[in-house]
Amino acid sequence: MQSKLRFSISTPYFSKNNLINVVSTLFGLLILRNMKKILLSGLMLFMVVSVFAQKNRDTDRSSAEAITQVFVEKYNLTNAQTAKMLKIQQRKLKNESEIAPLEATDIDKYLAKMSGNEQQTNFSIRRILDRDQAKILTKEEHELRTKRATVSSRMQKEGATPLEIKKALIKVN
Repeated sequence: MQSKLRFSISTPYFSKNNLINVVSTLFGLLILRNMKKILLSGLMLFMVVSVFAQKNRDTDRSSAEAITQVFVEKYNLTNAQTAKMLKIQQRKLKNESEIAPLEATDIDKYLAKMSGNEQQTNFSIRRILDRDQAKILTKEEHELRTKRATVSSRMQKEGATPLEIKKALIKVN
């Protein structure tokens, strides 16, 4: 590749126009030489990110399947209910992974979103269950509320802050 550096004898060697011309030509050559490397690096980065994203989806799917299997055994779900439960659990895990970064930046928003995700998941589960299965769910929800009340009262006696109590209650299952 032949460069187009032009220097005029009649003008000073480092005139403003010549200096701009030299810098722009060198910059253009640098970009052309490295463009292949830049494009290949960008392509490799994209491929690596997609591989990690695929692994995360596989992990989420296997986790959702494991959770769904627990519900299948607990509630004796039909095949149609099992398929719906799997979708509910995948959505729950996806939402949790999207909410997780908020724990470090905005704890109030994190706690509110986690609580909302739990309520939405429970509502969706209740919608797919029949009456007998819903009775089991109601009993479990009552047991969970009792567990959380016990944890809350114990932490209050220990002098924990309301924020610490909320964090602990989110993790009680």
